[in-house]
Amino acid sequence: MQRAQRGPILIVDDEPRVLSGLRRILEDQWELLEASSGDEALDVLLAEPMAIILTDLVMPGMDGLRLLQRVAECSPDTVRILLTGRGDYNVAVRAVNEARAFGFLRKPCQPHELETMLDQAETEHDKRHQRSGAEERVEHLQRSLKGIARLVEQVGIGLGEVTDPVQALPELATLSEREWDVVRLLLKGHRVPNIARALGISTHTVRSHLRRVFQKLEVKSQEELVERLRGVP
Repeated sequence: MQRAQRGPILIVDDEPRVLSGLRRILEDQWELLEASSGDEALDVLLAEPMAIILTDLVMPGMDGLRLLQRVAECSPDTVRILLTGRGDYNVAVRAVNEARAFGFLRKPCQPHELETMLDQAETEHDKRHQRSGAEERVEHLQRSLKGIARLVEQVGIGLGEVTDPVQALPELATLSEREWDVVRLLLKGHRVPNIARALGISTHTVRSHLRRVFQKLEVKSQEELVERLRGVP
């Protein structure tokens, strides 16, 4: 089947019949990925960025509210939508307030309601990407340069006689401010649980940041990352 052009959307529900019903409604227009639990959804999200996540509220283990909170931490540009039952209005309000959910739909929802919500979510996702224009890139570069300066000062990256760290490692300028926080603590010898506590985030989010750092700096492990940044041959 030809790949859909819109999306991708991650739909999350522990009931196969619900996933099947959503698939029938959406698969002609949207690229879809599916997960049957919160943990599986996070694994999918870390492997491939999602434009939209649509999740059921009531699931075994991690519920939809906690899942959206985790998604807000590790993939803030992903537009978050919650599917709720008729008696879950208060939880839906919490999702909007605590997980910054874009909206919620009550089950069973009509196809036109779902399609309208996804159209609006797609527009919101496009707006979020537009914010990453020239002004934000300048701000990001400024934050990155500050992070580089902190690394040089606090952990003594082995850059030899090079006075401009970006000249030695140009990939450093691509790291976000939070990624710098994680790297700085890692270079000081902290482990993932300690980094999570120090930054007030989950260990899952720390590992997500590390995966992105690995990709940007083209390393495969924490040890290789430390060696590269410290200039160890």
